[in-house]
Amino acid sequence: MSEDSSHASVRPSSSVTKEAGKRVVAKSARKGEPSFHMTDQMRRLSTPWGVALARAGQIDPHSLGPGIILDAAAGSGIQLIAYSNILKRPSLGVEIDGNAAVLCAANMFAVAEKDDIQRTMDRVVIGDSTDSEGVMTEFWSSLREAGTRAHPPVAMLHLDPARPRDAQNHHIDEMKPSIEPLLSSWKKYLELGPDGPCILLDLSPRLDEEQRSMIDEIVERIYPGCGRTWEWMSRGGGRVDRLSMWVGSLSSDNSRRCVRMGTKRIMSSIEGEGIGVSRVRLSEPPPFDSWITIVDPVVLESGLQD
Repeated sequence: MSEDSSHASVRPSSSVTKEAGKRVVAKSARKGEPSFHMTDQMRRLSTPWGVALARAGQIDPHSLGPGIILDAAAGSGIQLIAYSNILKRPSLGVEIDGNAAVLCAANMFAVAEKDDIQRTMDRVVIGDSTDSEGVMTEFWSSLREAGTRAHPPVAMLHLDPARPRDAQNHHIDEMKPSIEPLLSSWKKYLELGPDGPCILLDLSPRLDEEQRSMIDEIVERIYPGCGRTWEWMSRGGGRVDRLSMWVGSLSSDNSRRCVRMGTKRIMSSIEGEGIGVSRVRLSEPPPFDSWITIVDPVVLESGLQD
């Protein structure tokens, strides 16, 4: 921790991994996947490794400006690790919970390719991620102490804010850290890609249309005219599993996308502008020779059924 700082940094290392092992034994969720240190709660909330890799694989490396990848609410670090491995960038996780930060740093070290020199710049900063200046001051100070004089900016910002568990509906005011203060704070550190900033917001799939509109308005206020693509993802369980907004250089030419995810890869993806879904109540059963189709809910939620 630097002087007069409310933030502290954890450098991924063998000693941190050893300490994490004393707290939580590393386990693999599926055969063939890496083992990660996670508490039971972290395991329930963490992005599945296959989904994390698939999401990272959707990003064109050329869409990013210079700098690091930032996860402003890193948790176990799985999504950040996937980004770093696929996009070959140094990574910075910010986590307000000190225990989670140690486990995150251990996971980063365990999965890192040991001959990748960029991994020497990986850090996890403990503290409030809405204080971008405090986070970057601590990050750069930690790099200097390790003999690195670089002051890298942020090429991409990922945010998966915490929200109440076991709620049928979520509101953006319940998310921690709060989206608008965080995006406003980090604007000065975000390098622009060819089509604006690179931001990915991983949000609750329980947000209704009104809540999504509010997030659209927040992003428009901070980054006027920036492209935005909403993505609905399903893993085939008859529900929407993930909802995300891809902003700026991460957005596509269309405003909506629905994705059907398999165990390890994306099975299908549809993009478009979307239209409303009309519901019709039948007064009698359909004719005997009618076709009945079971449609993945992400198709209807995204309005891409046509």
